[in-house]
Amino acid sequence: MENNKFQELVLKKFEENEQFQKLTLQKFEENEQFQKLTLQKFEENEQFQKLALQKVEENDQFQALVVKQFHLISEQMQALTQGQVRLENDLKRLEVRMENEVIERLRGLYDDREVQNEKLDKIEQRLTDIEVDTSYLVLKVKGLEKIAK
Repeated sequence: MENNKFQELVLKKFEENEQFQKLTLQKFEENEQFQKLTLQKFEENEQFQKLALQKVEENDQFQALVVKQFHLISEQMQALTQGQVRLENDLKRLEVRMENEVIERLRGLYDDREVQNEKLDKIEQRLTDIEVDTSYLVLKVKGLEKIAK
């Protein structure tokens, strides 16, 4: 009977071993599925990285374009600023020139007015002198007329 027991024990161990092998095979298959999923995720990750790299390159190109535009705008602003400074300087020179010309012309007009006033004063004086002479002559004529009558 010991032999039977031994056979039963061996059979039992064999069955346990068989169950262990089935479990191991099941775990192996699960591991394969896990590896396939991991590989799939890895490939998806690679695609995502390629897409991200493409976006980074596009962003770099866009940034380069923005920097180029910024430099152009900066140069234009500098040119505008220089032009504005030139215009301000020209305006100041024009203001000074106009002030000088206006002052000079006003001085000329004032001088001309003074000359005209002096001429008018002389004419008035002559007229006054003529009036006095005329009054004197009228009185003389009246006196002579009285004598002649």
